[in-house]
Amino acid sequence: MSTIKRTVWVHINPALAREFLSRNKNNRPFKKDHGASLSLAFSRGEYRETHQGIAFDEDGNLLDGQHRLWAIAQQPEDFSVRMLVTYGLPRQQAWDAIDVFTARRTAADVLGIHTGLAAVCNLAVRLVNGNGKGITPTLIAPVVEDFEADWLMLSSVSGVKVKILSSSAMRLAALCVMGIYPNEKHSIKDLYGAVLAGDFENMTKLAQAAYRAWAQGTWAKYTDMEVLARGFRMLTPRFDDPSKLQVRNSSVVLDEIRMHLEERFPHLRTP
Repeated sequence: MSTIKRTVWVHINPALAREFLSRNKNNRPFKKDHGASLSLAFSRGEYRETHQGIAFDEDGNLLDGQHRLWAIAQQPEDFSVRMLVTYGLPRQQAWDAIDVFTARRTAADVLGIHTGLAAVCNLAVRLVNGNGKGITPTLIAPVVEDFEADWLMLSSVSGVKVKILSSSAMRLAALCVMGIYPNEKHSIKDLYGAVLAGDFENMTKLAQAAYRAWAQGTWAKYTDMEVLARGFRMLTPRFDDPSKLQVRNSSVVLDEIRMHLEERFPHLRTP
């Protein structure tokens, strides 16, 4: 049986997506997290027309695009996007090549930024949204634009780069404090630099307590979010009671940081 290979633009709505998915035979395993991320991106209006679309083999079976179709199927019935659809691909030849040579581009790749800055921005989105799903370059681009200058300022400090004290969580803590106290950015940067360098003379009492806790291995047990909460307390101006570093309920501090980020980046709020 001869086949006609053709690629056409098609407006795909949830109903058509479900019909296309009904032809999904022997495809690669469905990755629910990836589908959920795409669904969130579609719902936020982040889809852009590209050469990537949907493909069917010579027998009409779905060959590529199951995650995109699943994500479209989750949208309201009046939702629609225009996407390229290719028909008639020889299944085995195409199957052996699709995605084999694909290297997934990170947000840092797409936005042309340092991976450290991307990691900080990702952590900020995770805190606001409650998870790491649906984090796209489009979503974090405004965060990058706002954070970048202060992140570069923090990155310029000298000193021994202790892993946990120079982590994304600590950098985000510093950036949030700088955002709340914009007139004290340089003193916050200097304090952060003193912590990295182990310079006790230029640390507050609270920062000294934090450094001792790190040196004793206490901080090793903390999650990113717990480090974020303690870093935020440590770097906040005029908050210099060493006993306050023992954050008994980090969720209270994290809620304070989350509120700041939601006010600063309203687009991150979950609909």
